[in-house]
Formats: sequence, C-alpha cells, structure tokens
Amino acid sequence: MKCQACDKMYSSAYNLGKHHKRQPLCLEWIRLQPGIKDFIDDKFQLPLNDLETSELDTKCFVCNTVFSNVGNLNRHLDTHVICSKWSMYKDLEPLQAYNKTTDCASEFVAPKHKLCHIIWNIFLIDKELQTITEIIKENNIQYIIGIFPDEETYGNVFPPGIDHHVMLYHGHTIDIDIKMFDEQCAKIEEHRKNRGNIFVCCNSGYQRSIPFLCYYFVKYHPNEVPSVAKAIDLILPQVDKANYASMRDMYVFSTELLLQTHLEKKWNGIVA
Repeated sequence: MKCQACDKMYSSAYNLGKHHKRQPLCLEWIRLQPGIKDFIDDKFQLPLNDLETSELDTKCFVCNTVFSNVGNLNRHLDTHVICSKWSMYKDLEPLQAYNKTTDCASEFVAPKHKLCHIIWNIFLIDKELQTITEIIKENNIQYIIGIFPDEETYGNVFPPGIDHHVMLYHGHTIDIDIKMFDEQCAKIEEHRKNRGNIFVCCNSGYQRSIPFLCYYFVKYHPNEVPSVAKAIDLILPQVDKANYASMRDMYVFSTELLLQTHLEKKWNGIVA
C-alpha cells in the first residue's frame, strides 16, 4: 500500500497506519483541503536547485532537521518527498512580509470578516458584500479601487467619505490603460507605507482585478513576485482555493497574454 503523501510503499494497511503514526506530517498532508495540495500531488517536481537557495538556511523548516550546509539540505529535500511537498505548499501560500523595508505585512491586521487577503495591505472584496460599510468602519480602510464598466451606477457602491477611484472599462474589451494602472499602483504603495489597508473590487467576480494586481506585483515588486505565474499563485489560492488546481494554468496563460500584448515594449520582457 502506498502513502498518498510521501509515496512510500508498505506491505499492509497495518504497516501504513504505523507509518502515519510515526510521520504525522504525512497524515496532515492527506487531510488537507483540495486545491493547492492536488496541484502539487499531480505535478510534483521540486528540484531545490530551481529555488533561490541563497535565501535558505541549513534547517529544514518542515522536520526541523539541521544540516551542515545548504547542499545537504538540498539533498534532503530532493529525497524526502513529504518535506519537499510541504516546502512547495508553503511557497504557494501568500507572502507574509515585505522583506526590503521595515514596513512589514505583519503590522497589518486582516479584517475579521472573510475577505481575500492577498498580500501586505491589499484585500479583494466583492462590491456586492452587504457589510462593506461596516467593514470599512471597523478596519483601517483608507482607499478603494473599483474596476467597473461605463454603465455602472457608482452612487451607491461606496459609502460617503471613503477615498476611492473607479477604473473604467468598456464592454468586453481587454485594453489596458497603462497610465491609469500606474497611478493606482502608486496609490497602493503610498497607503502601504502609511499602514493603510486597501480594497480592490470588480464589477463582478475577479476577472479584472486579478490582472491589475498581477501588473502591480510583477512591475513594482519583481524581487518578491518575479513572474505572472508567481502572482497568480499568490492571488488565486485566496480567491478560490478549492478550484486552484484546475484554474491555475488558465489564469496564468490568459493574464500573461493580456499583459504581454500591452506591456512588452514598456515592461522590457518582465512578463516572460
């Protein structure tokens, strides 16, 4: 019988059960909710050489084994499937800190309501959420970016007095207003440095907000988020963890295509 976490084979269910008692990380992996877990199980390829090993110390954060050098840690992760899987799982979770300055994400407190906390001070929210006024009052919400069609009636979307900006789009066009994107990215940076939380919302769902946030991450924080794929891996698990595995490649492809079409000259190939 095969352990569905670390892929080791056992001669009986009894021996497999003993293995799970000795290796609780395997049992915890098996019990994870579908989504990122399935993506890793299906496409598990994790040669640590592809990771930025310069940022790693010599301790395996999964099993806490300390190695004499990074090379030995690499070999450990190459040969111990469950530690490698947990390493990849952690890599696909949202970044928790902005490591270049002292204004870290840990200083931002996520609203108590069930929102999509993407990274740092950025939250995706459904504009139809009935408690949006309450959420704004209860939390440090300084700014809202709404991405709406021309025909949208804006009067009742945001509570009076909340600073906001509406980025218009026309029908089903995929044209991007780069100047408008850059202006709103600058607003995000300004509020992040001042410890102000920001809501981003679309007219419906997240079809427009996800490409906008991908643009922000990859262009303004390429060290933390060097590619569209990494940006999608930050955003999509928060938006739809259950369907992440099936939707991920489609989102990466469509967003890369959209941004390449409009930014390849200005962005100097950063999307690729």
